[in-house]
Amino acid sequence: MDASEIWSLEETYVETHLTADHETLRKLFHDDFSMFTSTGEIVPSSGVPDYLARIYGNPRKLDYEFEREGIVISGDTAITHFAVKYYPPADRDGDPVAIVGSTHVWKFVAGEWKLMGGRNVRQ
Repeated sequence: MDASEIWSLEETYVETHLTADHETLRKLFHDDFSMFTSTGEIVPSSGVPDYLARIYGNPRKLDYEFEREGIVISGDTAITHFAVKYYPPADRDGDPVAIVGSTHVWKFVAGEWKLMGGRNVRQ
């Protein structure tokens, strides 16, 4: 299993939040996906479409810096930890408007990596 493939999926995850591309985002999720939001809300797989529409309904014009903080791959399971710093467009020299740390669990199923769940925390 190649870590670069999983990191690429993580960056796709971040980009699809900014573009509000819910269909691409949903394709990353395992059928049993669930998550803990930055506010502590638990969102089961059945609630993901409504959650995405509510929280990430419109595209956002932000630049971002993706910081890989760690990955562990064991068999068909991978755990990632990363941070994303969000900036106003064309202003990466200023302070970020938000910093979000995330931990995700991925599972290799039927020839592809699927996101099982995770936790996002605003810093």
